[in-house]
This record gives sequence, structure tokens and C-alpha cells, in this order.
Amino acid sequence: EIEQIPPIYSAIKINGKKLYEYARAGKEDEVEIPRRKVFISKIELLDFDEINQVAKIEVECSKGTYIRSIVHDLGIKSQLGAVMTKLIRTKSGKFDVKTSVSLQALKTKEDALNYIINPLNILNYRKKELNEWEYNKVITGQKINNNQFEENEVVLLTKDGNLVSIAKIEASKIKVIKVFV
Repeated sequence: EIEQIPPIYSAIKINGKKLYEYARAGKEDEVEIPRRKVFISKIELLDFDEINQVAKIEVECSKGTYIRSIVHDLGIKSQLGAVMTKLIRTKSGKFDVKTSVSLQALKTKEDALNYIINPLNILNYRKKELNEWEYNKVITGQKINNNQFEENEVVLLTKDGNLVSIAKIEASKIKVIKVFV
């Protein structure tokens, strides 16, 4: 476990403003960025080109870890400086580059359909099957009544077993966040 200071060019909000907004306005000195704890389970030097001074590392870490910050910290620790020139995310949650497919491999609609993962199979949220009336409200971004979910809970709204919307609970209403139809 380490403490990390997120970079100024991140989307983290402080005082209701994203950090990159401070940076773009030249006001990075006006905001104090709090440290956050992240977990590094593995960091390994895979290759080092001594002539060009280029290292290739692999990092396994918790969500919320800023790899550019790790590279910056490695540069400070080594007293040599460091900059990241390439980043490949090989795994995120249930997704792994080993099971991915290139866009070039998807030549037909059928090819794409063979590889598409139903988001309902991987998103770990409770679901609500919509009736026709609710469906028509949701697809136009309107709120519908809530009588089964907790305040601030994120839910998946479905129709005929297909994902229609991601929504958030606000008291007695279900507020649409994103519609997929």
C-alpha cells in the first residue's frame, strides 16, 4: 500500500471543480491535492535498453492508481528522472487484453456479434425490468417511480432482457443517467 498524489491533469473533483480545470486555468497553486492510498500488488522491470535508457515495466495495482505518477516517483527515487512514453492497460476488472479481439478481425456484423459481451452479464448492479409505460418514459430521459431500491443506488433498467438504461435512485424516483436505445 502506498500513498499517491493524483496528477493535476486528472478528473478528480476538489471544491466542485475538476483538477484539470485548475491546471488549464494556470491555478494549480490554488488547490491542495490530498494524498490517496492505492495498492501495488506487483511492479516488475521487464526490459531495459541501456543505450537508449528506456525501461519497460509491468504494474498490477488497485483501481484509482495513476501509473504516470508511479513513473514520476520512480524517476525521483532513482535520481535520474523518468517520463512515460507508452501505456498499455492489459486488464481492467473482468476485461483482459488476452481475451480481446482487434478491430481488424471484425470484418462482418456476425464477427462483431460473436465477440460482443452483454453488459448485463458483467455489470454487478441490481436490475429492474421495465413495463411499456416505464420504458417509454425512460428512453426520453424521464424519471420513473421507485419502490424497491435504496437512495443513491445505481441500477440497470431492462426491457425484454436487454439493457435500456443505467439509472440512479433519488428518493422515490429512478433518475436516468444514460440511455442505450
